[in-house]
Amino acid sequence: MKKLSLYMNKQFISKTIGVMVLLIALKIFISFGNELHSLGMGNYNIITAIVYMLSELPTSIYEFFPITVLLGALLALGNLASHKELIVMRVCGLSRSQLITALLSAMAIMLVGVLFIGEIIAPYALNSGQNMKTRAITKGNAYSSASGVWLRENRDFIYIENIDYKGILHNIVRYRFNEKYQMTAVDYANNGKYSNKKWQFNDITTSTIKSEKVDLSKEKTNTWPMDFSPQIIMLSRLSAGEKPLWQLYKQIETRKKNNLQSDFLEFNFWQRVLNPLAAIAMLGLALPFAFGSLQTTTIGLRIVIGSMAGLSFYLVDKFIGPLSIVYRIPPVMAALIPIILVAIISTIIWRVTR
Repeated sequence: MKKLSLYMNKQFISKTIGVMVLLIALKIFISFGNELHSLGMGNYNIITAIVYMLSELPTSIYEFFPITVLLGALLALGNLASHKELIVMRVCGLSRSQLITALLSAMAIMLVGVLFIGEIIAPYALNSGQNMKTRAITKGNAYSSASGVWLRENRDFIYIENIDYKGILHNIVRYRFNEKYQMTAVDYANNGKYSNKKWQFNDITTSTIKSEKVDLSKEKTNTWPMDFSPQIIMLSRLSAGEKPLWQLYKQIETRKKNNLQSDFLEFNFWQRVLNPLAAIAMLGLALPFAFGSLQTTTIGLRIVIGSMAGLSFYLVDKFIGPLSIVYRIPPVMAALIPIILVAIISTIIWRVTR
């Protein structure tokens, strides 16, 4: 039985890796098309674009894992079924539970590697790639970090703690320097947004540094001279995927304490936490093709069904986040919805084909 299980593991892992390679190649092709419009902006060139696309690959591997598990399992089981190997395995005494255990053990091996890539390598790679792209486009005048975004406007240095998904800036500090690079003033603004081709800031407190004292003044609203477009500002913002889970959790708690919206961040957090469960659910969707009437379906039909199911899961997984914010669905529930739907569909198919 051990040799049969190892053979099953080898088939499943090899097919899953093959599917992952194809999906990554497709991702690179699409990403290259998306990056073409940025070429020529600042110092952003073809080499920088390629390096940036490569920095996205670890994140793509993590995101595609549930889909590749489904397609890999369908291909592996389809290959075994087409060569009557599944029947031989069953005759040799390999039970359903042993076959499922073999698939789960193979997925567990892959999951360890994917978790390492997704939670250790991916945030660092994506962060580095995003910073490289931002610096290239802005010619070194913008830098993103886990704590916020730094911009340079002539002799002024501007720090933005947070940029929300509507492009509104929060907790902005501007450090002003004279021609001798001596600090002359510090401005703090509660929030700011781009309006009428100008950056307008609200609830401003200014500390003007003089030789013997510091003068404090306040303004309800004012505009600051900033040449950075909203697109560049949003590009500088670190996405939730560019942060390790512990850092993302810390950011969520900080935003909650400051009464700022954190639903999308929480959704991303739970989406990543539940990613292994999503992979198990997708594997469950492939199992009916190993038993019952679906065992005799052709590989072509399996690929079509798997592709449709995988694409549906991917689309629901992507769109449920924004929808959860609009309809106030709890983030953990929103992250569970695609997994629950897959589990329900798997159960129905299993019962119908038994």
